[in-house]
Amino acid sequence: ADEAAPAREYLAARGFGEDLVRRFRIGYAPGGGAVLAGRAIREGFSREVDAYEFLEKPVEDEDVRQVVATYLRMKQPCRVLVADDSKTFRHLIRKVLAQSRFGIGVDVVDNGELAVSLVKQNAYDVIFLDYDMPGLDGLETACLLQETCPTARVVMVSASANASIERAARYFGAVDFLTKPFYQT
Repeated sequence: ADEAAPAREYLAARGFGEDLVRRFRIGYAPGGGAVLAGRAIREGFSREVDAYEFLEKPVEDEDVRQVVATYLRMKQPCRVLVADDSKTFRHLIRKVLAQSRFGIGVDVVDNGELAVSLVKQNAYDVIFLDYDMPGLDGLETACLLQETCPTARVVMVSASANASIERAARYFGAVDFLTKPFYQT
Protein backbone atom coordinates (compact mmCIF):
# COMPACT_ATOMS: atom_id res chain seq x y z
CA ALA A 1 0.00 0.00 0.00
CA ASP A 2 1.15 3.53 -0.77
CA GLU A 3 1.34 5.29 2.63
CA ALA A 4 1.72 8.70 0.99
CA ALA A 5 -1.44 8.38 -1.14
CA PRO A 6 -3.78 10.05 1.41
CA ALA A 7 -1.40 12.97 1.80
CA ARG A 8 -1.03 13.37 -1.97
CA GLU A 9 -4.84 13.32 -2.24
CA TYR A 10 -4.97 15.97 0.51
CA LEU A 11 -2.54 18.19 -1.42
CA ALA A 12 -4.33 17.66 -4.72
CA ALA A 13 -7.72 18.47 -3.15
CA ARG A 14 -6.33 21.81 -1.99
CA GLY A 15 -5.33 22.85 -5.48
CA PHE A 16 -1.66 21.96 -5.50
CA GLY A 17 -0.49 20.93 -8.98
CA GLU A 18 -0.12 17.23 -9.80
CA ASP A 19 3.60 17.52 -10.56
CA LEU A 20 4.20 19.24 -7.22
CA VAL A 21 2.21 16.60 -5.36
CA ARG A 22 4.19 13.78 -7.03
CA ARG A 23 7.54 15.32 -5.99
CA PHE A 24 6.92 14.79 -2.30
CA ARG A 25 7.70 11.81 -0.18
CA ILE A 26 5.45 12.15 2.82
CA GLY A 27 6.07 10.35 6.09
CA TYR A 28 3.70 10.26 9.00
CA ALA A 29 4.90 10.61 12.56
CA PRO A 30 3.39 8.42 15.30
CA GLY A 31 0.25 10.06 16.65
CA GLY A 32 -0.45 12.15 13.53
CA GLY A 33 1.18 14.97 11.67
CA ALA A 34 3.32 14.77 8.57
CA VAL A 35 6.86 15.53 7.55
CA LEU A 36 7.33 16.59 3.95
CA ALA A 37 10.57 16.10 2.07
CA GLY A 38 11.07 17.78 -1.29
CA ARG A 39 13.12 20.25 -3.30
CA ALA A 40 13.03 24.05 -3.53
CA ILE A 41 9.82 25.02 -1.83
CA ARG A 42 8.64 28.47 -0.79
CA GLU A 43 8.53 29.68 2.80
CA GLY A 44 5.40 28.70 4.74
CA PHE A 45 4.46 25.77 2.51
CA SER A 46 4.52 23.23 5.34
CA ARG A 47 1.88 25.31 7.18
CA GLU A 48 -0.35 25.41 4.10
CA VAL A 49 -0.38 21.64 3.73
CA ASP A 50 -0.74 21.05 7.48
CA ALA A 51 2.65 19.44 7.89
CA TYR A 52 4.53 20.25 11.05
CA GLU A 53 7.89 20.33 9.29
CA PHE A 54 9.36 20.54 5.81
CA LEU A 55 12.81 19.24 4.98
CA GLU A 56 14.49 20.28 1.78
CA LYS A 57 16.45 17.51 0.07
CA PRO A 58 19.11 16.33 0.58
CA VAL A 59 18.09 15.55 4.17
CA GLU A 60 20.88 15.47 6.78
CA ASP A 61 20.88 13.40 10.00
CA GLU A 62 20.78 16.60 12.11
CA ASP A 63 17.65 17.71 10.23
CA VAL A 64 15.92 14.46 11.14
CA ARG A 65 16.99 14.77 14.79
CA GLN A 66 15.54 18.29 14.93
CA VAL A 67 12.24 17.15 13.38
CA VAL A 68 11.92 14.38 15.96
CA ALA A 69 12.79 16.78 18.82
CA THR A 70 10.22 19.31 17.56
CA TYR A 71 7.55 16.64 17.22
CA LEU A 72 8.20 15.33 20.74
CA ARG A 73 8.07 18.89 22.12
CA MET A 74 4.78 19.49 20.30
CA LYS A 75 3.24 16.55 22.11
CA GLN A 76 4.20 17.83 25.58
CA PRO A 77 1.54 20.03 27.19
CA CYS A 78 2.55 23.62 27.85
CA ARG A 79 0.89 25.92 30.39
CA VAL A 80 0.85 29.65 29.70
CA LEU A 81 -0.32 32.48 31.93
CA VAL A 82 -1.11 35.91 30.50
CA ALA A 83 -1.28 38.81 32.97
CA ASP A 84 -2.34 42.04 31.26
CA ASP A 85 -4.93 44.66 32.11
CA SER A 86 -5.84 44.99 28.40
CA LYS A 87 -8.76 42.71 27.53
CA THR A 88 -7.84 43.06 23.84
CA PHE A 89 -4.28 41.86 24.44
CA ARG A 90 -5.44 38.91 26.55
CA HIS A 91 -7.84 37.92 23.77
CA LEU A 92 -5.17 38.29 21.05
CA ILE A 93 -2.59 36.18 22.91
CA ARG A 94 -5.16 33.47 23.64
CA LYS A 95 -6.18 33.44 19.95
CA VAL A 96 -2.59 33.23 18.67
CA LEU A 97 -1.67 30.45 21.10
CA ALA A 98 -4.85 28.50 20.33
CA GLN A 99 -3.72 28.33 16.67
CA SER A 100 -0.38 26.82 17.64
CA ARG A 101 0.47 23.23 16.81
CA PHE A 102 1.72 22.85 20.37
CA GLY A 103 -0.67 21.73 23.11
CA ILE A 104 -0.95 25.02 24.97
CA GLY A 105 -3.29 25.64 27.88
CA VAL A 106 -3.80 29.36 28.51
CA ASP A 107 -5.00 31.10 31.66
CA VAL A 108 -5.55 34.86 31.64
CA VAL A 109 -5.73 37.40 34.46
CA ASP A 110 -5.96 41.18 34.46
CA ASN A 111 -3.50 42.04 37.24
CA GLY A 112 -0.30 41.00 38.99
CA GLU A 113 -1.93 39.93 42.24
CA LEU A 114 -4.07 37.35 40.46
CA ALA A 115 -1.02 36.17 38.50
CA VAL A 116 0.93 35.50 41.70
CA SER A 117 -2.09 33.75 43.21
CA LEU A 118 -2.51 31.45 40.18
CA VAL A 119 1.20 30.61 40.06
CA LYS A 120 0.97 29.47 43.68
CA GLN A 121 -1.76 27.01 42.62
CA ASN A 122 -0.50 25.92 39.16
CA ALA A 123 2.81 25.38 37.43
CA TYR A 124 3.35 27.44 34.26
CA ASP A 125 5.95 27.07 31.55
CA VAL A 126 5.62 30.61 30.16
CA ILE A 127 4.19 33.77 31.70
CA PHE A 128 3.44 36.90 29.66
CA LEU A 129 3.43 39.96 31.94
CA ASP A 130 2.38 43.46 31.07
CA TYR A 131 4.91 45.98 32.34
CA ASP A 132 2.33 48.65 33.17
CA MET A 133 -0.50 47.07 35.18
CA PRO A 134 -2.43 48.70 38.01
CA GLY A 135 -1.58 47.43 41.50
CA LEU A 136 1.48 45.21 41.20
CA ASP A 137 3.24 46.30 38.05
CA GLY A 138 5.06 43.88 35.77
CA LEU A 139 8.45 44.25 37.48
CA GLU A 140 7.07 43.64 40.97
CA THR A 141 5.05 40.71 39.68
CA ALA A 142 8.10 39.23 37.87
CA CYS A 143 10.11 39.45 41.08
CA LEU A 144 7.43 37.63 43.08
CA LEU A 145 6.96 35.02 40.36
CA GLN A 146 10.68 34.23 40.34
CA GLU A 147 10.42 33.38 44.03
CA THR A 148 7.24 31.32 43.56
CA CYS A 149 8.00 29.56 40.27
CA PRO A 150 11.65 30.01 39.26
CA THR A 151 11.37 27.59 36.31
CA ALA A 152 8.70 29.63 34.50
CA ARG A 153 9.97 31.67 31.55
CA VAL A 154 8.69 35.23 31.97
CA VAL A 155 8.14 37.39 28.89
CA MET A 156 7.61 41.07 29.70
CA VAL A 157 5.28 42.99 27.38
CA SER A 158 5.05 46.77 27.10
CA ALA A 159 3.64 49.46 24.83
CA SER A 160 6.83 51.44 25.55
CA ALA A 161 9.89 50.49 23.52
CA ASN A 162 12.39 51.62 26.10
CA ALA A 163 15.83 50.07 26.64
CA SER A 164 15.84 50.84 30.38
CA ILE A 165 12.49 49.06 30.85
CA GLU A 166 13.83 46.05 28.94
CA ARG A 167 17.01 45.96 31.07
CA ALA A 168 14.95 46.17 34.26
CA ALA A 169 12.66 43.38 33.06
CA ARG A 170 15.63 41.12 32.37
CA TYR A 171 17.14 41.98 35.75
CA PHE A 172 13.93 40.79 37.40
CA GLY A 173 13.95 37.50 35.52
CA ALA A 174 12.29 38.13 32.15
CA VAL A 175 13.81 35.99 29.40
CA ASP A 176 12.36 38.14 26.63
CA PHE A 177 10.69 41.48 26.02
CA LEU A 178 7.92 42.20 23.49
CA THR A 179 6.71 45.62 22.41
CA LYS A 180 2.98 46.09 21.84
CA PRO A 181 1.32 46.14 19.49
CA PHE A 182 2.59 43.10 17.68
CA TYR A 183 0.94 41.31 14.84
CA GLN A 184 0.38 37.70 13.95
CA THR A 185 2.42 36.73 10.89
